[in-house]
Amino acid sequence: MLTSLLLAFSLLAGAQGEPAPAACSSANLLAWAVTRTLAGNGNFVCSPFSLRRALLLLRLGSSGDSGVALGRLLGLTDGAEPAAELAIRAETAQLARLSDENTWHSAEAVFVQRGTALRRAYAERLTTLGSLAEAVSFPAEALARINAWVSQKTAGRIAPLFTSIDPDVVVVLVNAVELQAKWAQSFGLTATAPEPFRGPRGEQLVPTMHAMLPARMASHGGWQVLELPYRGDRLVFDCLLPPRGASLQTQLGRLDWSEVESLVAQLELDPREEFANSPVQVSLPRFALQTTHDQLYSQLVKLGLPRPLDLSGIAAEPMEISQVVQKARIEVDEQGTRAAAATAVVVSRGGGGTASFRADRPFLFLVRDRVSGILLFTGQVVDPTAS
Repeated sequence: MLTSLLLAFSLLAGAQGEPAPAACSSANLLAWAVTRTLAGNGNFVCSPFSLRRALLLLRLGSSGDSGVALGRLLGLTDGAEPAAELAIRAETAQLARLSDENTWHSAEAVFVQRGTALRRAYAERLTTLGSLAEAVSFPAEALARINAWVSQKTAGRIAPLFTSIDPDVVVVLVNAVELQAKWAQSFGLTATAPEPFRGPRGEQLVPTMHAMLPARMASHGGWQVLELPYRGDRLVFDCLLPPRGASLQTQLGRLDWSEVESLVAQLELDPREEFANSPVQVSLPRFALQTTHDQLYSQLVKLGLPRPLDLSGIAAEPMEISQVVQKARIEVDEQGTRAAAATAVVVSRGGGGTASFRADRPFLFLVRDRVSGILLFTGQVVDPTAS
């Protein structure tokens, strides 16, 4: 069976009754563009947040007009280099409260070829931001060290990030994120049962969780959205169902970011929404996904990443981006969600009644922090039984 589902850890909206910050909305434009670019016919999961953090490290060390263009692609208000540092600080502060009720970690590191000196200003910025800067020998030592660091920061969920590293690599900029979040009200284990799921390959029985849960529902443009809260009532999981009988891939291609914002706005800002805060009979497939994206660089270039990019702010020797890779993983079950991702930018030498919501067909989902509004993960499930 083939089913479709889009995952996103996202901070899409501001506090209840307040709009999402403009900077966050601008950043999410790129996050959604990446999500739509990566979506194909099958399952996938990605972390726009992890990708953004790695690119912000890159912006800290990029110079000239190409650096400004990178900043604008990232949604920075003026595209200038200081805005990248401010964005990292602001996002770190906004997301720190996620750990009050759940487990949330995000970390950055820059691994540099032993003997290649980072620019003093760049190294100092990394230090003030709490990011690791470490000299290693490429490729063998670097391969082992980077994989070990990523594994540690993701509780072993992303291992290994790399299977090999080219000997011409001189710098690798890495972000790693980990999330463990419990539902505000869990699904009962005994209620999980095989249910029909109608995907592109026809109807198949998949393990489906069932519960009557406090939730919000809304609809827009034929899409239905269900919002399920995690503990703390800040982080939420959004499941976006396209119209019955419609192809998720086709519908996602037509779903621009403004429409997603409209859906979320109905959930967050309109207390008169018919199903807001009402008990909903929820049926949701249990699933686990892992995806490696190793062609992100070419996809980012198509979305506007400058090429070549002036990286003279990182080190003195001529360098160019050779690869952007991300590995992401998510598990959604009766208790909650466990997810992790790591992104690396590889730089080489070179120039009415009880409402019901039944997810029995291809659908999208989001995990959002209702206070700050940053996309953390996005993805798609086309087969809940595939891992």
